[in-house]
Amino acid sequence: MLRSICVYSLSILLLLFSSIRISCAQNLCYTPESIAGDCRSIYDCPSVLAQFQGRLTRRTTNYLRSLQCENGSGQYPHVCCTLFNNFEQPEQPNPSNWQSNRPQSYGSSSGRRRGSGQILPGTGTCGLTSLSQRIYGGDDTLLDDYPWMALLEYRNRNRRERKLSCGGSLINSRYVLTAAHCLVGEIEKRVGELVAVRLGEYDLTKEIDCLGNTCADPVITVGVEQKIPHERYNEKNKNRANDIGLIRLDSEVTFTDYVRPICLPSSVNSPRTLPNERLVAAGWGRSTTMRQSAIKQHVELPVYDHEECTNKYRALGISVNKNQVCAGGIFGFDTCDGDSGNPLMKVLASGWVVEALVSFGRGCGLEDFPAVYTKVSNYDNWIKKNLRA
Repeated sequence: MLRSICVYSLSILLLLFSSIRISCAQNLCYTPESIAGDCRSIYDCPSVLAQFQGRLTRRTTNYLRSLQCENGSGQYPHVCCTLFNNFEQPEQPNPSNWQSNRPQSYGSSSGRRRGSGQILPGTGTCGLTSLSQRIYGGDDTLLDDYPWMALLEYRNRNRRERKLSCGGSLINSRYVLTAAHCLVGEIEKRVGELVAVRLGEYDLTKEIDCLGNTCADPVITVGVEQKIPHERYNEKNKNRANDIGLIRLDSEVTFTDYVRPICLPSSVNSPRTLPNERLVAAGWGRSTTMRQSAIKQHVELPVYDHEECTNKYRALGISVNKNQVCAGGIFGFDTCDGDSGNPLMKVLASGWVVEALVSFGRGCGLEDFPAVYTKVSNYDNWIKKNLRA
């Protein structure tokens, strides 16, 4: 961890901010008491950071939530900072759907609720997780980071063994978004039949996942009712066009702090992704030291210039189209084998958004040679058309 112990406390709270927003002009903002302040990174506001040296209370949490502002300077999240921020505010009703009391022991059911198989959740439900301010370099995540991450279970031909291969993202209570090549084609011959989806996983080697004194709920394994690869995906086409698909689960999932959907770009009006913008990939794919990581990992990757990426793959006889995005090209930092179908994500003030899906690449972690991802926003209508209650 790159910061002091207060960062761990902050990571618990960063997405507890409500939808209350403070209007800002440039960096000028106003606190709930109408005191003018400067909209800046929470890490650059001593009067706010000082509150995290002791025990966090609901009152402190609610007031912190009300201090969020937009268009600030420095690292996200931004707060309206004054010389003295008054945390002794009367307790206010929690205006967001997020449950502020996080589970502290095995079996907690904090924040449980159901969604709908046909409806895509919006702000206040999707994309909520802790936001640890760390450099992503293929390191371990926190226990409750990226609670939408799914692992796909396949049963081999003799129907005796199951294997984990590919991943995906929970997008509502009944559907997981993944790559089409994780549903049909070579994977069925090489790995087996897709039979289940595992949710709420962290450490593959443990029955109950714990970090310190905090333990996650038991992992959920849900059966597969239907595989829905994109109808124009062709496994024989090495361009991997339309490499996107949905998995309809055979039962509805209850949302918890460890199982929760990610936002689609259209659900939160996500801005256009630009070259060199830093996105985050997560999963259990191959690392530099092992074929499959036992613990959920994350890595930060830059968006690669599309024209340059197209030229690089054209030299290999592969056509990269407008429905794909390239990212990476940094030696040793990449998605790799086993990460297929996993999300490439960005974080907004409202939460995490799935920008793209791991599709293919040339090797793993090669300098100046990015991987190719399926651009989710270009398939928004297709996704919605294939959801049913």
